[in-house]
Amino acid sequence: MLASAVLVSAVLAGCDSVSAECKNGTCHLLVKGDDTITLGGHSVHIGHISDHTVTITDTGAEFVLREGETVSVAGKTLRLSRIEGGSVSLDVDPAG
Repeated sequence: MLASAVLVSAVLAGCDSVSAECKNGTCHLLVKGDDTITLGGHSVHIGHISDHTVTITDTGAEFVLREGETVSVAGKTLRLSRIEGGSVSLDVDPAG
């Protein structure tokens, strides 16, 4: 659980539009609108949120995810759990 706490503190640093909650080794993030978060020391941009997709950019690589899809970013596994009203819900496995 310590890894989850470290992940949350890193994610929330400097992000006013992000909330996080960790349970059972997985962190759940709610990102409201276009923002940049920090995961594992990497800046990860969450942007272009549409009704069905979100664009995630990490170190120049761009990923377009639909609900339920996963991507490996900064050594972590991100799963897009929901898009609603310009916000995205992401589940982050800090172990990758």
